[in-house]
Amino acid sequence: MMGPDFTGDRFADRMILVRRDKGGNISCMSHSNRIIVLLGPTASGKTATALHMAQKENGVIINCDALQCYADLAIVTARPTPEEMHQAPHRQFGVWDARDMGNAKRWQEEVIPQIHAVQAAGQVPILVGGTGMYVKGLYEGLAHLPELDEGVRGQVAALSGEQAWHALQQEDAVMAAQLEPADTQRVKRALEVMRSTGASLSEWQSHPADTPFDPAQFTYYAMQMARETLYAKINHRVEHMWDQGAVEEVAALAQQFTPEELASGRFPLLKAIGVPEILAYQAGELTRDEAIATMQRNTRRYAKRQMTWIRGQVERLTWLESPASS
Repeated sequence: MMGPDFTGDRFADRMILVRRDKGGNISCMSHSNRIIVLLGPTASGKTATALHMAQKENGVIINCDALQCYADLAIVTARPTPEEMHQAPHRQFGVWDARDMGNAKRWQEEVIPQIHAVQAAGQVPILVGGTGMYVKGLYEGLAHLPELDEGVRGQVAALSGEQAWHALQQEDAVMAAQLEPADTQRVKRALEVMRSTGASLSEWQSHPADTPFDPAQFTYYAMQMARETLYAKINHRVEHMWDQGAVEEVAALAQQFTPEELASGRFPLLKAIGVPEILAYQAGELTRDEAIATMQRNTRRYAKRQMTWIRGQVERLTWLESPASS
């Protein structure tokens, strides 16, 4: 990140000053209620960059990665290590139980008071993660969705990803056109809404929603890395997870659920990349090498979806080169 010492980036009619020193380090200056957002695909160096920002900006790192909100699976979800968390204040990491049905609404209810508290203390909230929709809800608001029929949820959960996708194409072509076939979680969510309410999720999302923050408060940064480099880092990270105890971690998680619950697909944490692959390995359905390769492939695909979302949803952001090692 080399260039002139100061560059102005106009964001939502506010002038954000970004200072880059000779080493490429960044410091941000704006109004006192600003909120920094650091997005990026998995394995792109968000943790190291967030720590640097927090130390330079008197910041508090607030997690906006859905799976890192859970107390379980610290290895599989690549949660910051205890050593990293000691370098700056961290919030919203490891606060949900394995059986909790975490979602954007719950995250928002828990995070909004924390953002206000951080700002009241004269510090800067730094929202970090790969779940961009969580952050988007802070300035666009969340659609007011009705309670979904539990029977419908069970039926949809029992569908394979391919079955759910074909059903959505038949029953809600509007949402099917907006989603990727591989994004099984959102495909099933859209199908649940249609079958429970008789209306498309797109209709519910079009209803006015409360917006907790002014969009002008947000300054966006996103990590960028050559695709080949990112994919190599992902492959290495997955192998490292297995060496560090990912199999034992998933085995401990599985003990908290019945076999029927494990197969249901209802619980968000059980959908984390790594859980199905390791469970299949433990059941003898995949070899170790096959499970690792599948986990690597699914993680690469997820990273691609994350980058697509960032480029398509965030209009004004500053791209940051990923650290050489992270």
